[in-house]
Amino acid sequence: MQDTVIIEITNPKAKDLLTHLEELHWIKVLNKVPKESLILPKKKFRGILSKKQGLDLKEHIQTSRNEWGDI
Repeated sequence: MQDTVIIEITNPKAKDLLTHLEELHWIKVLNKVPKESLILPKKKFRGILSKKQGLDLKEHIQTSRNEWGDI
């Protein structure tokens, strides 16, 4: 089984722990993750919806949120 996860190290000691786990061949540390694989650029979606479709969608979302607020 091979899964890839992205973690944020909040304590410097965690990096040492990850290094030890890598030495045991339990994990493989990938130092660099390309940012473009994490965040989709806005330009990719620009122009997909017309202005009217966008306004209709915005209105639908607001209506849905208001309905959930009434519960």
